[in-house]
Amino acid sequence: MKYTLLLLFILLPLQWFVVRLPVPGLGARPLYYLGVLAVTGAVVLAFRFSVFRPVIAFTAPFVAAYAVLVTVWLGTGFYHGQGFRDQVEQAALVVAIVALAGLTYRGLSRPDSGFVAWARWSALACTGSFLIALAVSVSVNGIDAGGVLQRTLQSANPDILTSDLFNPAFEGFGLSAEEAKSQLRHEANGAVLTAVYISAAAALMRPFRSRVALLLYRVSMVVSLLILVASLSRSVIIALLAWPLLAFWRTLRSGTMTSRQVAVAGTAAVGVGGLLASGLLSVIWLRFTQDTSSYASRETLLQDALANIRDNWLTGGVSTVGASSHNLVLDTWLRAGVFAAAAAVVILGLMIALWLGLASRLHLEPAWLLPITGALTLPIVRAFTIGGGALPPVQCVCLGLVAGFVTWRLTERARERELRRRSAEPLPQMALP
Repeated sequence: MKYTLLLLFILLPLQWFVVRLPVPGLGARPLYYLGVLAVTGAVVLAFRFSVFRPVIAFTAPFVAAYAVLVTVWLGTGFYHGQGFRDQVEQAALVVAIVALAGLTYRGLSRPDSGFVAWARWSALACTGSFLIALAVSVSVNGIDAGGVLQRTLQSANPDILTSDLFNPAFEGFGLSAEEAKSQLRHEANGAVLTAVYISAAAALMRPFRSRVALLLYRVSMVVSLLILVASLSRSVIIALLAWPLLAFWRTLRSGTMTSRQVAVAGTAAVGVGGLLASGLLSVIWLRFTQDTSSYASRETLLQDALANIRDNWLTGGVSTVGASSHNLVLDTWLRAGVFAAAAAVVILGLMIALWLGLASRLHLEPAWLLPITGALTLPIVRAFTIGGGALPPVQCVCLGLVAGFVTWRLTERARERELRRRSAEPLPQMALP
């Protein structure tokens, strides 16, 4: 199963490829979603229950809250005469979270499994897949990607890249023009960001010995970071910025700065200088500060959502298609009522509490836990920007991998405490004859 993670990251950014299944009730489903289900099924069938026991214990509060959300949603859906496909998909994704956590925990628990060594190439696999798929889409749809990028930089208008490159590139592979304008760009780049964080953690756990492999890894990481910046996805960029901010916080708490950290800081400064010289940094700045059209539209949607909640606060039943508040809790309230919204609050609170707990101990923990904490930032940020009242598959994959890493670290920490306790015990005295 050591290649399973790479296969998952190859499929995860392919958000705009749709497969039509000859199965009643399923119809057309995204390729990446089918990949997540296939990996989940393979992991569940391959491992014994004992493999999942530690991660089940760790994720139990989260799983219980999500089970309440899905159960209430099923009940309100039945009450309003709505379908159940969304609820079933969310239940499957909860299973996926536990399965991926178990896969990660088992791989980390067995150093000879090759899991960590192959996980270092997650960014290469994900970014390579995304670039190849995007190149094919651009070619099929006759888009001049170079011209679009040039016009974006010359005008410093971030909307050009979105409207003239990403949106039209996502058409023609099973999605309509309207569907291509949805969350695909954010989710595809969210997959790349997750892969970057996992690669960084794995490389810190098992450093490269080959100079060629190290060079290839660094090139893949730089290309991945450029893609994330060029995506102009505010939520993804915010989740990416958590990395340097957490590193700075860790340095402050530890009171030390290694030569490696100095080198990384210098490289980051050079990268920022390159973005500034190319004009891309200006585009990003305008995206956050002056491109306020989406802010205004979301404010309107938020007001509409609050009005709908007042009228349907108990059982929900309001469709969020085209009228999403882009907030996990409020959209859950719209779709399934106040009790499901309370479960969503618990889910969000658990993610934030875990992030705060990890961040507060970064100076006491191994370096690889920093990118894992950064990865957890993504589903938290997306909970305040996604629509539909449910976590998308990319966020669930991210949560599953983070849960696996954290569960393994907690197990190791408990083992370390036990060893220290035993070493501190006085040796039994031998009775003299």
